[in-house]
Amino acid sequence: MLTKLKTPVNEPHILVGASLFLLSVSGLTRAGVLGREIWLSTASLITSLGALLILFGGVLIGLIVLFNTSFDQVIMVLLNFLRAVANRLIQIRKPSPRISRESSLQISESTPSPSRAAPKPKDEFAPLSTLSTAQSKVWEYPPLSLLSIRFMTNLHSANL
Repeated sequence: MLTKLKTPVNEPHILVGASLFLLSVSGLTRAGVLGREIWLSTASLITSLGALLILFGGVLIGLIVLFNTSFDQVIMVLLNFLRAVANRLIQIRKPSPRISRESSLQISESTPSPSRAAPKPKDEFAPLSTLSTAQSKVWEYPPLSLLSIRFMTNLHSANL
């Protein structure tokens, strides 16, 4: 910031956010003489739990100021991360169904045969003619006459 160069790194929020972040992290980890002094002075004013909360808040505020973001965006990122972790844990905890030979025999005996099975209901929104013929038709490409020069010049003159 002292050189007055016009770069994105020279903005004041970067200096303030990075300084707050680094001081808070060094206090939390008690790294070096400065970190130990920050922790001891904060813990002597309030309890160790209070010092932990204050310095953790300093880390969060330092990151918010450093990246020039809003508190709402940080909360949304944290909530999305927690949802993803919770979904992942739920998927891990679900036991995979293990089918033994005896249970597979019981299942096969209890399931109706295909001849006795009820017919599948048709899609009620699709027309009846498309249900039976859509699978049997082969796609045919459109004719190349659509790309004729006369067609393109008529199209071009209509847009003018």
